[in-house]
Amino acid sequence: MLFNSGAYLVFLPSVLLVYWLVVPARLRPAFLLFASYIFYAYWRRQYLLLILLMTVWNYFAGLWLARVRTGRRWWLALTVAGNLATLGVFKYANLALSTLYEIFAPFGSVQQDRLLNIILPLGISFFTFEFIHYVVDVYRGHPPVKNPLVFALFPAFFPTQIAGPIKRYQDFTAQVYARPRFNMTLFRDGLELVILGLFKKVAIADHLSGTADLAFSHASGLSAVDAWAGMLAFTFQLYFDFSGYTDIGRGSAQMLGFRVPENFRMPYLAPNLQEFWRRWHITLSNWLRDYLYIPLGGNRQGGFRTQLNMFITMVLGGLWHGAAWHFAVWGAYHGGGLAGLRSWRPVVKPLGRALRSPLVLRVLAVTGVLATFLTVALGWVLFRAADLGGALTIYRHLLPGTPSAGGFELSAGMRRGVIGVTAGTFAVELAVTWLRSVHAHPLAQTLSPLREWARPIAWAALASIVLLLGGGAAQRFLYFQF
Repeated sequence: MLFNSGAYLVFLPSVLLVYWLVVPARLRPAFLLFASYIFYAYWRRQYLLLILLMTVWNYFAGLWLARVRTGRRWWLALTVAGNLATLGVFKYANLALSTLYEIFAPFGSVQQDRLLNIILPLGISFFTFEFIHYVVDVYRGHPPVKNPLVFALFPAFFPTQIAGPIKRYQDFTAQVYARPRFNMTLFRDGLELVILGLFKKVAIADHLSGTADLAFSHASGLSAVDAWAGMLAFTFQLYFDFSGYTDIGRGSAQMLGFRVPENFRMPYLAPNLQEFWRRWHITLSNWLRDYLYIPLGGNRQGGFRTQLNMFITMVLGGLWHGAAWHFAVWGAYHGGGLAGLRSWRPVVKPLGRALRSPLVLRVLAVTGVLATFLTVALGWVLFRAADLGGALTIYRHLLPGTPSAGGFELSAGMRRGVIGVTAGTFAVELAVTWLRSVHAHPLAQTLSPLREWARPIAWAALASIVLLLGGGAAQRFLYFQF
């Protein structure tokens, strides 16, 4: 069920009404689990069995890990291997087969069309990571969840089931046991998040998708201007699509009385690549840090090993995003950038201490933001292209003077739209940053009543735009493919 579909606009209010007005507090977890399974089965009923089997496997594995005192590491390895094997079969089997076909193709003994007819289950990457987090934390000494219903709700919770944010079981189950009570402020904030998320998806991301799709499907015919427009279109399409999804999920959870983690914090204003990954897909970044980078050794084993651990973590993070080698290259691109940043900092720090002029520091800050944004946007080409060849074609056409096959160009309206979204995004996020910085200023306090009066009008206007623009068929969210 898509968050931006008519079905969800019926499903969510129906669940909220029954949840708050009909179901007793002690039965609400069971009702939420039932609703979450309906939400998942709406897409493909047979895959509901998959999440049920994985839930049973990890539930009993967690109880066993909490009880046994010998061989615990082997039991953990077996449980994690079971989760990864399930993910591997559904997500990476065809990548492995196609790679083998390419290796043995020169011998003429394989047929490259013999791939498995596997449909990737929605959300499998996300709830697999939640299961792994659970069993690893139980192994580390955290108490297991003994109530099977509460444990089943943890991965199935419909606001975060398909594309996150990736929750931590300790935070989520504590809220379940606390039996959330209706909170009007939390409910209102949640509703506003849902409206904001729908606006990002319907009014911005979906309208940029046409520009990005045209540019990437006609890469060889692009001029330099259109290649840049296509790259920027996808850069902001992905941002508004995924952050919009997260807003709707977080808002839906808050309307049910739950808080789930923030996933985006104005990432395109990040001053460096490390800070970008602290602001983009925050829950995945934290998961990779806690369950991959630190177990690999983190930064405890010297400079070279730290950089190698960063690189390995990002390559595997890239492969998590998609079962294709260009995702691994995208991860290596970011891994190399993070490792290079760590090597460069000792050189830059003395320069920063020597140049303490406010103007110089401001210029350096702006330069850092622009350089980081350009680095990230160039990386998104690898993320969006169908393969490495397609990405290289886009990269060549970003350079002025590259010969073009001709016969194709983006419309002037598409170009203006990309420029408008780019400028508007930076303007709005800089304004939000400034407003937060002056929140305690006496003038801001004086204007606070006016802001509260204007707030419902602004949100009603956004909701009206969503209704006007969202009349067609709902477009899938980009992260559903991961």
